[in-house]
Amino acid sequence: MYTLWENLKLAKAYRWAELSRPVCGDGCGTCETHINFPAHAIPGAEQSGDYTVDDLVFPLCVIDISEKTAADPSCTVTVDDIRAYEAEYGPIPDEAFVALKSMRGDDMPETGSPDTAEEQKKRPSGWSPEALRYIFEERDASAAGQQTGNDGPDDPECLNYMLGKGKLQVCFLGDLDPAAPAGAVILVSYPKIEDAAQLPARVWLITE
Repeated sequence: MYTLWENLKLAKAYRWAELSRPVCGDGCGTCETHINFPAHAIPGAEQSGDYTVDDLVFPLCVIDISEKTAADPSCTVTVDDIRAYEAEYGPIPDEAFVALKSMRGDDMPETGSPDTAEEQKKRPSGWSPEALRYIFEERDASAAGQQTGNDGPDDPECLNYMLGKGKLQVCFLGDLDPAAPAGAVILVSYPKIEDAAQLPARVWLITE
């Protein structure tokens, strides 16, 4: 009878999966899933209140480097890795959220364990400046996410570049095993707080 209700029934037939981690610290920026807005790195840039709900739904592309990081946790994704992904799944679409999968589900830190989370915070994000330039300049992605924080040797450069381009970043994503490499949709939400540069986020996906 109503188009959206019928479409919702179709959407519910797909798999929905949580991509957030429970809060296990005492505030944003510890080890929970959170979103960084451009103002987190660039004074005067966009903040939380500058985004509407339709800005926070994206095509999801998952670049899987978990085999590489299992052998070397300090390794980063390369442009060749992304080109290999595109050769198999097609080009990264405009306005995509590109998620970097550096851990399999079995390797995820234990929920609620600050010690384990602190170890995860020491791991580099897995991004390289070259890879970010590719997804944001050669392609026109809108956001990027990772399963770790921003404490690797190249991470300040990566963070400043990403946010300086007006893009969004989500840190400490949860288990990406349920996500199809391409074809899924990701949704990002956060408390309706104005003028914030960083906030806790709840993130989920819809996948085939």
